Amino acid sequence: MEPGVSGKKPRNDDVPQSKALQGRDPKGFRGQESREDDDNVQDAAVGEDVTLDCHVGSDLISSIKSVEWRFNHGVNVLVYRSKDFSLDDQGKQFRGRASGGDSWDFKTGKLPVKIKPLQESDAGIYSCYVSTGKDPKEFLSIKLNVNEAGDKDKQAKDQTVREETKKRAKKEKIIGINTASK
Repeated sequence: MEPGVSGKKPRNDDVPQSKALQGRDPKGFRGQESREDDDNVQDAAVGEDVTLDCHVGSDLISSIKSVEWRFNHGVNVLVYRSKDFSLDDQGKQFRGRASGGDSWDFKTGKLPVKIKPLQESDAGIYSCYVSTGKDPKEFLSIKLNVNEAGDKDKQAKDQTVREETKKRAKKEKIIGINTASK
């Protein structure tokens, strides 16, 4: 064995997300690959309902064996197998709170998960896995940030204050320049 080689295959959670998805065939998937950007981050507040979207291409639908939404790459949030939801395979923390919601439409490839009501402990990474054979493949991950109830109002006010401060500073700078030149 070569020095520095452990001989064990890295697990997906041992590898940065972008590396974990390299080499996977996205054929038939209409969605975003896992990456760390604003497109794959969703914010919500405690007590709210949240829907995380996942879409697959129509050419893939007929070969899908299962769909699994997982929390932090481990706990099953929602499992769809044999043309039905498998509540027995759902993690305890999501029983009675996670469903396909009103927008679930297997025939069109719309495979969202709806979680209600949101709890602080629901913050984390949600991944949609689709299986067309034995092993499900992850092709979409969304980071869910859960804020305390009322935090959204505070964040909006903070943003407004920041924008007003920038405008005021810019205006004062312009006035300062005009005054200095006189």
